[in-house]
Amino acid sequence: MVSRPGFDPNVFAEQRQPEIRRLLQDPASPLLNRATDGVYLPGSILKLMTAMAALEHHVVRPEWSVECRGSLLLGDRRFHCWNRDGHGVVSLREALQQSCNVYFMQVGRRVGISRLRAQLAQVGLGRPTGWVMEEQRGHLPVDRRLTEGEVALLAIGQGQILVTPIQVAVMVSAIANGGRLVTPWIVAEVGGQAIPPPASRPLGWSRQSIEIIRRAMIAVVNEPIGTGVTARSDRVRIAGKTGTAQTHRPGQTHGWFVGFCPAEAPRLAMAIVAEYGGSGGGLPASIAKVICEESLRQ
Repeated sequence: MVSRPGFDPNVFAEQRQPEIRRLLQDPASPLLNRATDGVYLPGSILKLMTAMAALEHHVVRPEWSVECRGSLLLGDRRFHCWNRDGHGVVSLREALQQSCNVYFMQVGRRVGISRLRAQLAQVGLGRPTGWVMEEQRGHLPVDRRLTEGEVALLAIGQGQILVTPIQVAVMVSAIANGGRLVTPWIVAEVGGQAIPPPASRPLGWSRQSIEIIRRAMIAVVNEPIGTGVTARSDRVRIAGKTGTAQTHRPGQTHGWFVGFCPAEAPRLAMAIVAEYGGSGGGLPASIAKVICEESLRQ
């Protein structure tokens, strides 16, 4: 677990008051553990759960296709894909690989708010993960009737949702481990005595749905038109999904990369967010590559 900017804990242990005051007043908030207390829009990483809800409820089949022309008109409002020229005709796999907004807005409409919200809650979004320290809950939309546009935005990770990186790490680990929800833990032993991890619980996802999404995540990183190709490594095969989340600063976005490695036999799952770092296919994807390659040294 890493949070930047950070601080030297000895400053507090040694009661170095001038440095403590500087830390408390620093606008960059170095005392905030962003992994557990930072809350962000998830952006396109949430398309993984939109896809899972659609597959598990048999709303779409993997080959179901949509023609993306760069935007979608819902009522009197036009919603744009990040690719304003459009992706053309895309299937589920291609839509995840290229992160097509139009496809997943259409899928979100088919799934509906009740099933989509239930899927997000099932993987622990909108509530504490249960690990040993305090953490933010994040936010899911209340159980009310959303407009068609609000549901479409939720399906692509925008609008009425906030998540923490640790929640997202739990979410993506469920895809990596075959469909089990884990509770994060950080202590392996105390005084030479092993501390067993908390029990995980099955989510009931079908193997087929998990495999479809995992294969699409491999394509995100390892095929030329994937949005996460920056994470591609010759040393370890990585599966992932990028996301770009809106912020209150005009023209600035948070970048996300979630994934796992090795892709076919995962040992490591990760969630990376770069505040105001641009697209998830840039800095976050490059960090993921380094993490996975270095993990092989351990």
